[in-house]
Amino acid sequence: MFQTGGVREKVSERPGGFPHPIIRNLPQDYHSNVVPKTSGSGPACFISVHSLSSAMKPVSATWVGHRGFPPSEKDLVTKFLATLCLESLADKANELRGRDDCIVNSDAFARGREHVVFELNFGDGIEWVARIPLPHRLLGRTTAEIRSEVATIRFVCQHSGLPVPRVQGFDFDWTNKVGAPYVLMDAIRGRIYEKILPDIAESKKAGIYHQLAAKLVEMSKLPRWNKIGFLLGENSQYTITTMAFEGYHRLPAVISSRKFYFQRANWFLESKLQEGNQEWIAVAWLYREAIPHFLQSQYENGPFPLRHPDFSNPNILYDDEDNIAGIIDWTAAQTSPWEQFARYPHEFNRRSFPSGAVAIREWELFLQFLEDEEKKVDPAIPMTKFIGSKAGRIAELVDEYHSYSVLPMEDIKELIYLIYGSGITWEEIKGMAVKQILSF
Repeated sequence: MFQTGGVREKVSERPGGFPHPIIRNLPQDYHSNVVPKTSGSGPACFISVHSLSSAMKPVSATWVGHRGFPPSEKDLVTKFLATLCLESLADKANELRGRDDCIVNSDAFARGREHVVFELNFGDGIEWVARIPLPHRLLGRTTAEIRSEVATIRFVCQHSGLPVPRVQGFDFDWTNKVGAPYVLMDAIRGRIYEKILPDIAESKKAGIYHQLAAKLVEMSKLPRWNKIGFLLGENSQYTITTMAFEGYHRLPAVISSRKFYFQRANWFLESKLQEGNQEWIAVAWLYREAIPHFLQSQYENGPFPLRHPDFSNPNILYDDEDNIAGIIDWTAAQTSPWEQFARYPHEFNRRSFPSGAVAIREWELFLQFLEDEEKKVDPAIPMTKFIGSKAGRIAELVDEYHSYSVLPMEDIKELIYLIYGSGITWEEIKGMAVKQILSF
């Protein structure tokens, strides 16, 4: 189980207006009688797939196609979709079910950053979806990530009741009859909130955050592994041979969280050295220096939990009563260090503009529900304690290293304060970084 590296501290104010992440004592109006809805008996993955009654809208009714993506993306995707033979998807689905009445709805699709999704309907009302990668988003990657995603979803289905779509079939070949790799899955009926978690209606937050906390605890109960990396395999025979950093920089799997973090930090630092921007070089150096301040030595050698790489609203489906109906997009999911697994949904790390404030009340609400759920598994609430600790906040800030196109100065200042206190400036950090790097 997960432990923290010391006593939890309570700090009410910090220089520069950065509130300390350790939080307690929820406001009275944040308590709720809402209980996370369970899927009933048995794992959600094995519940019967959706059957479409005449009174129900198609699963694609809320899909918005290109909305939210730049016009340049629309042209690229439209040209790619024109090359696909969607009838071959129907043929494959009919073959898998022993039917001849599958229809692919080509008039509607859903889009993610890296995939497009089509709806398949059978004459008996069963609904599937086909998930197809967008070639201009693969950035030179192979289909290894798709193979790993299929293995990961099957592993999650076999070992939990998490609401994950069951995989029905797949083809990883770009030269197949469809014209692209695809994965056929059960359709999960639900909608995606177009707002990030801190921006949803106050009246809904308690119920939704409680459910998210419960799902994170359930993920923590999945079988753990002695390596950090991608799952591969089928028929319950899984292996881990490679891992990747953000951007899909692939390396051999490792058996130590310390090795994972330092390999990642050195790779990021090397990339910034090649770019030659001294400020970004200093940021990369700072992230590397931060590692000993959050590593939990007792978990350095695992076992390691399976982590969804983007457990946040864009990948959560909700039903009409705001119950979590599905957790989707397991692309690039891999086993990870505990310090990376035990964290808030990353949307809580967004800062308000122009104040730079973080969502303290959101942290408080989520952490209280996480504690309530984790107590059911472990009264010592180790994950809750780590997330709310100084070490947990440092780990969270470091894990955002890949998210910024401009210098994240508020994060940098907070990280400097957490590591060095109030007596050192960003200019001094840059000097230390240049001096140390040039000395090698």
